[in-house]
Amino acid sequence: MPVAQPDGLVVGSGIAGVCAALFIQSAGGRVTIIDPGEPGTGASFGNAGIVVNTKLMPVFAGLTPGRLLAMLRDPSSPLNVRWSRLLGLSPWFLRMLANSNEGRVRAITRALANLCQNGEQTYAALWQAAGMGDLVRARGSLALSLSEEDRDRDWDGPLALLRSMGVPMERSGPADLKRLAPALGPRYTCGVFSPDFQHTLDPQAFVARLHELFLSRGGTHRRVSALGVRVEGGRATGLDTTDGFVPAGSVVLA
Repeated sequence: MPVAQPDGLVVGSGIAGVCAALFIQSAGGRVTIIDPGEPGTGASFGNAGIVVNTKLMPVFAGLTPGRLLAMLRDPSSPLNVRWSRLLGLSPWFLRMLANSNEGRVRAITRALANLCQNGEQTYAALWQAAGMGDLVRARGSLALSLSEEDRDRDWDGPLALLRSMGVPMERSGPADLKRLAPALGPRYTCGVFSPDFQHTLDPQAFVARLHELFLSRGGTHRRVSALGVRVEGGRATGLDTTDGFVPAGSVVLA
């Protein structure tokens, strides 16, 4: 019998792609994942495995042209690019600087909070169905400080914005640090604990379990590469792949 045309195609079998496919399935759609690799072996493999994130401020908050230049010149900074590509990247840097002011940072943080704060509830049904509760830990997150002055400066500054958005936090002293992280040396004396933070012990296994659930519910995974999206009348009609054209009613690029 010929295989029925999928209602949706999802390009990518990382955490975003597999979850998108599962939610399309839950709405009654027939879904095919397009990815030549194994699930969770791309960007979803080499990350921190954060499931519920409470650190929602953009990393470029408060960035200035001077600080940007200093970071680019420092090989040990988290921002390192090849100088030969700097000109091509300059529009991206300009957009980053344009969004680093207090008003834009507040708006971006609020948007990220809306996306991330319901992470546990969003995943809960999938965890139960996929039998993967053993892969998730709810241990919170501890941000360390060298002094109470440093901690309180953050507490009254950027962390105040997060607390106003409903992110629970607790100021921690030496006794708290000894209980939460007994292996810490004496250099760190205080910090801020975020109890809602959760992570997975194995990001690849996390995605693989969800992928197995997707297949068990009738989903398919074609191990081919996507070459381009076909569009007719302003709507996606399918994908050109290394194995020919695959028609579908919608396409998700993940």
